[in-house]
This record gives sequence, structure tokens and C-alpha cells, in this order.
Amino acid sequence: SKFDLHAKWEEIPLPLVDLDEYEVKYIVTSPGEDSSTTFLINYHTKNIKTKVEWTTADDVNFTNAKIANPEMRGFEMLSNMEKPFERRNVCRVTLTNLTPNTAYIYRVNKGDNTYSDTYHFSTSGNNDTTSFLFMTDIHYWDGGDGAEVSEKVINGALALQPNLDFLLTTGDIIDTGGNCD
Repeated sequence: SKFDLHAKWEEIPLPLVDLDEYEVKYIVTSPGEDSSTTFLINYHTKNIKTKVEWTTADDVNFTNAKIANPEMRGFEMLSNMEKPFERRNVCRVTLTNLTPNTAYIYRVNKGDNTYSDTYHFSTSGNNDTTSFLFMTDIHYWDGGDGAEVSEKVINGALALQPNLDFLLTTGDIIDTGGNCD
């Protein structure tokens, strides 16, 4: 049967990893069910001390930031992949009660009070339209034509709609799971 990550997330809890390793990987931001008030942040780490700090985009020093503790699950993908995912924690943060039509920033505290890059997102408005580009199976880091084709598609979409609200990608973002190089 096909591997269902969501089912495994709920059904097979693995112990959390709590190492003195302070790196975050695979940070993904996506709109929630109501993109005017909810956004989701997912990432991977190997400690349990990590948190997400978020605030409005005009608060560039994070002076008034709120802190969100992630929901964490231990994860390990063992298979016959060239480079399987090693043991780690998958972290989920759901930001709710956001203000419509507002730009926000966030960063991930890696667990040792150092931070990821700052990321941006904007909520949609009440009853307004949202534009997005949907891409799949892009194999972006395969060293071949995946990156070039993806860049052409993104640039073409921006030529048609310069104010894209977000880019949504699914599946096969890299050539081999667990290999981000």
C-alpha cells in the first residue's frame, strides 16, 4: 500500500529526538483553511527546544513578537531510497486569529537562541481573491533540467501575474528523499 504520511503522523508516534544539534531544515509556509486568518509553518529539527517567533512585517526587530510552540512528532523514513530521511522531529505550528490583509514575518528559534532566516507571508482579505501558482513534480535540485524548467514556469507566471500571493508545490521537489544537496 502507498505510504500515507498523515496517517503515520497520527498512528505511529515515535519518541522525539533531543540532541544538541541546532539546525532547522525544510521550512515550509502555507495558508490554512481560511487564508485570511490562518497560516501553517512546518519544519524539521533534532531538538525539542525550538519555537517560532512571529509578528507583523513592520516589526523587523521582532520587538512585539509572539512565540508559538510547535506540535512535534518523531519521524524516520526507512526504505530503499538512495538517501533515506534520518531520524528527526517534524514540527507543525498553526498561526490563528491573524488579521486579514496583513503582512507578517517569522523566524524559527533553532533551540539555542539562534535563528533561521526571516520568512514572510501575507494573509488574504475578507472575500478578496488570492492568486497562486501550483507546481508539482519539479525535481528542483536534480542538477539537470528541473531547476531551469521551474525557473521558466515561475518567471512566466510572474510575467502574467506580477502580484502572485503564493506558490504551492507538491511532491517530488527533490530527486531523492533525504538528500537536500
